[in-house]
Amino acid sequence: MQGAGTLFIRLWLMPAAGPARRLAARRAGAWRRADEEFQSALLTAGRAQLASSADAPELRRAASALAARRDRIALAPPRRPFWMGDRIAAADTRVHDKYRLDLASAWPRLWLVLPDPVRTEFGLSRAALTRDSCLAGWALAYAILGVWWWPALAIGCVCAVMARVRARTSVDLLAELVESAVDVHGRALAESLGLPCASALTRETGAEITAITRNDP
Repeated sequence: MQGAGTLFIRLWLMPAAGPARRLAARRAGAWRRADEEFQSALLTAGRAQLASSADAPELRRAASALAARRDRIALAPPRRPFWMGDRIAAADTRVHDKYRLDLASAWPRLWLVLPDPVRTEFGLSRAALTRDSCLAGWALAYAILGVWWWPALAIGCVCAVMARVRARTSVDLLAELVESAVDVHGRALAESLGLPCASALTRETGAEITAITRNDP
């Protein structure tokens, strides 16, 4: 099932291309509408708080609920057809917004300065995603078998649901690890490239790292 698992990972993380563009566009539209509702509710809650309205706490809770609904679609404006692909892409977007750091070009250098325990955590997270994708492969195999033996269809459905839930958890953890690695070890990356970084990584230093790793003139 290793080969089928690899195909599922590629499917889950695939970019918006061909027919998948329509699905990505639909997700982007849903996210945009949810974000507009959240921003409107946040503005209303802010006005109520400034006016010392008794409704302000309830309005803030409503805005928080709308933010959570938007984030369930994606943590950043969707660009991929599936949630898992967008979760990985969101890590890149959030790192760039926070540090002006191009994660794609900086990651190989960052990996070299990560401590062994951190690399081990990445390995465990990646292995978990591989197991989840193999479970999705088994779900497909049982679904095919269900054409001739109906109980296999039920087993396939259970495997598919479990694979999806577990894979989303694994991808979310992997993305969190990526962002945390930049937060915690970004200074070490800067210093390894000969850039002064007295405290935490800043946007200015992140931009300098990006220029170096991209070989910008």
